[in-house]
Amino acid sequence: MKIQIAGGEGIGYEFSIKVTKVDEQNRPLKGAKFQVVRQATGQVIGEFESDANGEFTVKNILRDKYIIKEIQAPEGYGLAEDTIVEASEFTTPTKPVSKTIVNKKEKPAKTQATIELDKNLTGRDLVDGEFSFELYEGANKLQTVTNKSGKVTFDAISYTAEGEHTYTVKEVKGDNATIAYDTAEKQVTVKVTRDGNALKAEVVYPENKTFTNAFTPNATTATIELSKELTGRELVDGEFSFELYEGTNKLQTVTNKSGKVTFDAISYTEEGEHTYTVKEVKGDNATITYDASEKQVTVKVTRDGDALKAEVVYPENKTFTNAFTPKATTATIELTKELTGRELVDGEFSFELYEGTNKLQTVTNKSGKVTF
Repeated sequence: MKIQIAGGEGIGYEFSIKVTKVDEQNRPLKGAKFQVVRQATGQVIGEFESDANGEFTVKNILRDKYIIKEIQAPEGYGLAEDTIVEASEFTTPTKPVSKTIVNKKEKPAKTQATIELDKNLTGRDLVDGEFSFELYEGANKLQTVTNKSGKVTFDAISYTAEGEHTYTVKEVKGDNATIAYDTAEKQVTVKVTRDGNALKAEVVYPENKTFTNAFTPNATTATIELSKELTGRELVDGEFSFELYEGTNKLQTVTNKSGKVTFDAISYTEEGEHTYTVKEVKGDNATITYDASEKQVTVKVTRDGDALKAEVVYPENKTFTNAFTPKATTATIELTKELTGRELVDGEFSFELYEGTNKLQTVTNKSGKVTF
């Protein structure tokens, strides 16, 4: 046996140290590199690497104090602190001193993910900031943002560890009666994985990542009203009928009242231009000449803020004019004829009828009468 004096004690080169390298779950780690240093002299007695079982053995050493120093950790792990082997731990040459060294996962560089969805509004232009959205992880509300440039963009979220995070995005329902709000809840998953010494985040969106609202402006109405005249006599309420058409579709039939032809108000729920035709219904009164014209009336519906407004554009002549011609009648002018001194003979005397200087008729007497 070879004897060496160290620290005043004779020691033989027949001891050993068995090292087991594991992770925090006690799984063996291969490829960890170590130096074993004799503390008394500072001498590096060797470099060692853990095998597939996470083990290596330092053989043929003196009974002395040693420092086991990790110089290279397996990929993804941090260096372990130095492990001390005291001389007193060497009890017999036949039994190695056992040391288990645990490596902790090296903390990778953190990463971030930004959750961004789309915002759409039908019916009018979308205004930045008019709709609000909330981001939840479970029941925990993380952020509230508003739309901007057609996007719903939340602040970046930081991650310091691997894992999978599921978020829910909801639109806050407002109180604008002209808006139909999107009630869908969008599920967004962020998968955080390790990429070397850094983390990376993958954002997985649902198939439909757009919140779509619909704008319906407050409805408006328009009343079409034209004029009615009758020449030859006074106009009577309700004696003439009028029809309102849009294309070939007859919408309403009304009668005249107080010199007006007034149709019921028409409602509009969207912008556009409507062209109407108004016609008088030709009656069968032979004393009336009916107005056969067709009046074109246009209603222009435009949006004014959250409401619609309607402008009625009439033709230059918006009056239906009828003419009354009374039925003809007759009058018979009859006078009496007498003759004194003898009997009157029919036809012996002639008579003329004038209107002004205009001679209208000439007749003779008959049966004592002058009948025109």
